[in-house]
Amino acid sequence: MKFSEVVKQVFWLVEFEQRSLGKTVPHSWGLLTKSIKNKNHIIHDTLKYRLKPTKDKKLRSQYLKKLKKYLRDLDKEVNIS
Repeated sequence: MKFSEVVKQVFWLVEFEQRSLGKTVPHSWGLLTKSIKNKNHIIHDTLKYRLKPTKDKKLRSQYLKKLKKYLRDLDKEVNIS
């Protein structure tokens, strides 16, 4: 899977996450990002890499590490509920 495809999938995942939390979310990447106030949320990095893709392997690696943490935390949340 290409990096750009991963980025697109994260938008869908975050949208579903927000809906599962009972929030009404816009079906727009920019508006979805604006609706999440936590600047450390993965969505903010995701929008940045969607609008300005990078080939920098270090930046991609950092993003993927953050994504893995986000997924672990999300998995814990789902398994607690």
